[in-house]
Amino acid sequence: MVITDLKTTCSRCKGSGYNPGFSVMGVNQINYHGQCPGCSGRGFTLTELGQDVVNLLKPYIRELLEEERKTADARRRITIAAAAREEAGEESQEQDGD
Repeated sequence: MVITDLKTTCSRCKGSGYNPGFSVMGVNQINYHGQCPGCSGRGFTLTELGQDVVNLLKPYIRELLEEERKTADARRRITIAAAAREEAGEESQEQDGD
């Protein structure tokens, strides 16, 4: 399997991801966002096989993101607790010094 089996170059923007304007019923319209509406600015569209691979991996990616979020929350709590202990230690040293 090669990458071309999973995605194809967007036919609307020719792979640039940018589309300055488009025509609606023969009237040119400005595309204020600039992103190609066909590929959402990515420059490519997924093939059927590519979409199947993405759908297969989504649950695993969600699981990994959730684990990372939990790990980051735990690290943040540890850092906050350490800072609070350090601050409490400084306050007790100041009181002892008085």
